[in-house]
Amino acid sequence: NGVSGTWTVAPDGLSVFQTVTGNLPTFFVSDVDLFGRQFIGRMRVENDADDDFIGLVFGFQSNVSNGKPDSYYYLGWKKANQVAVGSTNFGEAGFKLLRVINSANLNANDVRNLMWDGENGTNIQVLARLDGTNTLGWALNTDYDFTTFYETNGQIAVSIRETATGLVRWQANVSDPV
Repeated sequence: NGVSGTWTVAPDGLSVFQTVTGNLPTFFVSDVDLFGRQFIGRMRVENDADDDFIGLVFGFQSNVSNGKPDSYYYLGWKKANQVAVGSTNFGEAGFKLLRVINSANLNANDVRNLMWDGENGTNIQVLARLDGTNTLGWALNTDYDFTTFYETNGQIAVSIRETATGLVRWQANVSDPV
């Protein structure tokens, strides 16, 4: 209950590997500033014990009073439709690009429910989505290349491709004038 993920940074510092998933939202926070830069990476799921969300967080800002995550963008990709354990929130298979705001004072379960539900509300806004059918989910042991570009003026571009085939699984360009 309330377990966070465990992340291991590669010796060269160029990648991270999550060895333990959490039952609450968990993400690795890098000290590299990516505002106004293109960020390219690769995602892969090697453990078939779960079908949770994978993705990335960018534009991260913590609350100055308590140091907790407060404002960020979350690109989430769910393998299959699923109701969250201990909740009625429904996570749809597929992609969502969310803007999360003023979340630092929420308790851990509220943040979990917010992320799982992924729908517009007081602390969250859906900027782009492609979801609803299990055919949109990620596949086990498959590499996916992602590209994100985020400018401080709110211009965001994301793309996810299957590495082996080059097939574009999802891409979106949005403007979020924050």
